[in-house]
Formats: sequence, structure tokens, C-alpha cells
Amino acid sequence: MMVGMIVFTSISTKRQLKKQEEKAKAENKVRVNPYKVSKETGKSVESVVAKTEKDKAKARAQAEKRNRGQDQDETAEGFGEPENDNKRVTGPRPVSAAGSSYITGRKAKAEREKARAAARAAAGTTRPKNASGKSKDKKAKGKKK
Repeated sequence: MMVGMIVFTSISTKRQLKKQEEKAKAENKVRVNPYKVSKETGKSVESVVAKTEKDKAKARAQAEKRNRGQDQDETAEGFGEPENDNKRVTGPRPVSAAGSSYITGRKAKAEREKARAAARAAAGTTRPKNASGKSKDKKAKGKKK
């Protein structure tokens, strides 16, 4: 287990170093000693200096290209627009207050039920409210005699 942890940490440190080198290259902070490079490769100092200048110019051009794309994205978004389209309101109100005449299914159903109840109330009932069960039967028997 310990060996695995050591291997894992060494791999992660190598990756971090590699990322730092790439970042430094992108920012043109990499310093090259032309004398050392010319000694190792056997090339002249002038050719090594020319090559490093060429590489730096190429890196600058790539950085400008990347930054140009980001700048265009920012200008396309616009600075005055809000990030979301939500509008602030003072309080909740029904849709009909804004001028809508749409009737929801619940409201239509409630209106129908109310109309039915009113019709039933107007028509009256054949069964009196105060008579139920045995008392109703007694009254019915008493009326027959």
C-alpha cells in the first residue's frame, strides 16, 4: 500500500512539473542558455539564438490568436445585458390581472359544479332534510292511516 502511494505521488508531481513547464513556455518565461545548447548540439551560437527567437515569436503569435478568440466572445455577449432573463415583480398576481382570458381546467370545472349546485338548490328536493331512517318511516305510516 505504501509503495502504491509513493508511485502515485511521484507520478502526480511529474505531471505538475510538466504543466508548469508548458505554462512557462506559453508565457515566454523559459530562459535558454545559447552557449550551453550550442555546446550540447554542436551548432553555432547564432543559429541557436535565431531558433529561440523564432520559437518565441511563434509562441507570441499563438497566444495572440488564443486571446483574440476570447476577446471576440466577450464582445459578442454584450456588456449591458443581464445574465438571466428573470424579471423582478412586486408580488404575485393572477394572470387575468395582466389581461389574459384563459380559463384553466380547474376553474372551468369549479364553475360547472357551482352552476349544478345552484340548479339543484333552485329545483328543490323530494326528500326533506329533517326526516331520515325510522322517523321517516313512522311519519309515512302515520299518514296512511
